[in-house]
Amino acid sequence: MRLALTSTPAAPNQRRAFTEKMAMDQLKGKVAAVTGPAGSTGRGIALRFAREGAKIALIDRDAAKCDALVKEIQTAGGTATFIRADVAAQGDAQRAIDAAASEYGRLDVLVNSNWVLRSFMPLLEKPEEDFKASMNAVFFGTLRAMRAAVPHMRKVGGGRIINVAAPYGYTSFHNIADAVSTDWSLQGLTRAAAVEWGKYQILTNLLVPALLDIPEFQQYRADNPVYVDGLIKQMPLRRLGDPVEDLGGAALLLASDEGCFITGQPIFSDGGQHLNTAAFKPRARQA
Repeated sequence: MRLALTSTPAAPNQRRAFTEKMAMDQLKGKVAAVTGPAGSTGRGIALRFAREGAKIALIDRDAAKCDALVKEIQTAGGTATFIRADVAAQGDAQRAIDAAASEYGRLDVLVNSNWVLRSFMPLLEKPEEDFKASMNAVFFGTLRAMRAAVPHMRKVGGGRIINVAAPYGYTSFHNIADAVSTDWSLQGLTRAAAVEWGKYQILTNLLVPALLDIPEFQQYRADNPVYVDGLIKQMPLRRLGDPVEDLGGAALLLASDEGCFITGQPIFSDGGQHLNTAAFKPRARQA
C-alpha cells in the first residue's frame, strides 16, 4: 500500500500529528543509549526513538531532568532507564555503557549529544580552559562512549553510532573558537570510526542540527528578536526545527534499517541553514 502524498507542505502542528500517527515501531527490539539527554537535542532524539519502540538508556549527570524524561517515556508506553554518569570523567562512559547493555541485554544504537559552550569571547582572549573543557566533554566524552559501545555492538552483529555535532565546524563563527575547533575534531573522529569499524557493520555518522525551537534558544530569541528573526528568514525553510520531529526524524533515519548504507557522513538536519550565506552585492534584492 502506498501513501498518497501532496505537494503542499503541512504546517508544523499538522506534520507533527501526522508523524505521531505514522510511528511504525522502526526501532522495535533495539536498545539505544543516549548521552546528554538532559539537553534538548538529546532529549528530542530519545523521545523519538522511544516512540519508535527502542528501549532507551539515558546517560547524564542531571538526575532531575532525566528522571522526568524516564517518566514521560514510560507514561507514553515506552521503556527507559536513567544511568547517572559523566562521560567526560575517566571511566564513567565505560561503566554507563556497560550498565545500559546489561540492563537490556544488548546495545544497538549510541547517540552522543554532549555539547557545551562555555563563553562568547574573542580567540585572543579565550582561556585555554574553555578549549580543554569543550574537548573533554564533547570529543573525549564521545570517544570514550564510542569505544565502550563497540564490543557490545559486535556481539549483536553491528550497530549505529550517531554523534550530534554543531554547525560551527562547517560554517564557523566569531567568539566561539573552542566550539569551532571541537566540532572539527568530532567530524574527524566520526570519519575515522566509520572507516575502521565498518567491517563490524557499525555505521558511524555525524548529525548536524541548526536553529531548533528549544528552551535554551527561546530565551536568546526573546532577548535578540530582530537578529534571530533575521537568521530564520535566511533559512530556506524559514522556520525553526523541532527537536523530536525534525532532528529526531533525521536520527531515526540513521538508526533504522532505512539508513543501512550510510556511514561516515555529515547529515544536516538544519532546514538548509548551512546552504545560505550572505551575498555582499550592491543593489541585490532579497526575495
